[in-house]
Amino acid sequence: LKYISDITAKLTDRPIPSLLKAMLNPDPKQRISCVDALKLPVFTKLTTPDIKHFVKKLIRVKDTEQSTQTKTISKKVKRVKMGAETNNIDFLFELLEYTNPLTKRAAVVYQERSSEPLEYCIVLAGKLYEEELLSSGAVKDYIRDFKIEDYARAEMAIFSTMEYCLYI
Repeated sequence: LKYISDITAKLTDRPIPSLLKAMLNPDPKQRISCVDALKLPVFTKLTTPDIKHFVKKLIRVKDTEQSTQTKTISKKVKRVKMGAETNNIDFLFELLEYTNPLTKRAAVVYQERSSEPLEYCIVLAGKLYEEELLSSGAVKDYIRDFKIEDYARAEMAIFSTMEYCLYI
């Protein structure tokens, strides 16, 4: 704690160092939230092309055709319907061939806080925690009635509920 305090004391009042100071505040009540951080001039001054470039760097896979990193279905997969059959985190984790236990944990947290369908929560968690990403098309190969439009709405609701900080 003293080490962090010493470093933050040396930071200037310029935009990025100020943001770092606010993020590293040891008092959680005084620490800046993700939502408030995104409102700072350092982010609001970004132009649309800058944001697009930044997002492209963060997202490793845009779609199946553009990347070999996208997980492909290499074997016959049991296709399931959303609902009671997919309301089990262990079943979904195995069905989507995820490997990182944090994916499962994050999906449960997202679902508990947002009340969005577990299928959408685990797909979003997979985007953050899995090494290989599933494209939306691949998810539809696993879950028959997975709707991209509903997923996009659910994703935004989860982001909002989690105050744009999805890491657990």
